[in-house]
Amino acid sequence: MTIDQISIRGALPSPSLKLASSTPTVGTENAGQSFSNMLNNALQQIQGSQADADQAVQSLATGAPADLHDVMLRLEQASMTFQLGLQVRNKLVDAYQEVMRMQV
Repeated sequence: MTIDQISIRGALPSPSLKLASSTPTVGTENAGQSFSNMLNNALQQIQGSQADADQAVQSLATGAPADLHDVMLRLEQASMTFQLGLQVRNKLVDAYQEVMRMQV
């Protein structure tokens, strides 16, 4: 009996959270718009990941041909994406509170 090596390279989808390609200067209108777009895109990706995982679970539960491993990978990816979004939100709230504590 032999045990084959398991390779996860290519098995997991690459993270699709993309940063803005150009770095706008601070204080311009593009900087606020770029940041807003980046946050909006990240939230849409989190929502899409959750919807993809929900659809995979639903297809598994209804008896449609679905691979259990694929469903579990989608669920874990959705969970990790959500946790990342939550941590970014926590850091943004902390930064906002720190700025509000500053004395002028």
